[in-house]
Amino acid sequence: LGIGLGEPLNAMQLLWINLISDIAPGLALALEAPEPDVLSLPPRNPEEPIVRKDDFKRIAFESAVLSAGTMGAYGYGIMKYGIGPQAGTMAFMGLTLGQILHALSCRSEKYSIYDRVGANSHSPLQPNRYLNTALAGSVALQGLAMAVPGLRNLLGITPIGPVDWLVVGGAAVTPLLINEATKGTIRIPLQNNGSATINSAGIAGITSMAAEEITA
Repeated sequence: LGIGLGEPLNAMQLLWINLISDIAPGLALALEAPEPDVLSLPPRNPEEPIVRKDDFKRIAFESAVLSAGTMGAYGYGIMKYGIGPQAGTMAFMGLTLGQILHALSCRSEKYSIYDRVGANSHSPLQPNRYLNTALAGSVALQGLAMAVPGLRNLLGITPIGPVDWLVVGGAAVTPLLINEATKGTIRIPLQNNGSATINSAGIAGITSMAAEEITA
């Protein structure tokens, strides 16, 4: 980097991140069930662009939060080990796991992991077993990247210590918690000059996955 922080990620790592965090989770999100209030919403303005100005703001915010988590882990690695493979490994693991978890934010623009309804205090969103399987598989593959020497050499990463893993976990989980806590309703104009709240998992997926691409 121009500011003297070295190269947090190499080209092979960026390719790995895109493969592991976009393909399976993205396909699983396409099978997301409709939100519970979808039939009570007014029709969307056909003249409204698919990706609105508010969506671009959200993309910028989510990508900034993901980047901050990654750079936090990388900065810790530099302070502890100096610029080198250990610091790069922490950045790589933090960003990859952060983007995998970010798929949970892609499920809805409105509902977050904090929302609970009913006597059993369950999520308003229906379970998505395809997404659960995709996330588990992606995390398992990421674990193999650290466990298999050949993959470690290919990606240019190295084993890290238990405390380092705690930092990586914080770098991955914190962006999810922040992005979920800042979810809000989006007001858009209708043809009848009214407004509607759009809670589409599809639009959320577009904006959130775009945030991941900017981060990577």
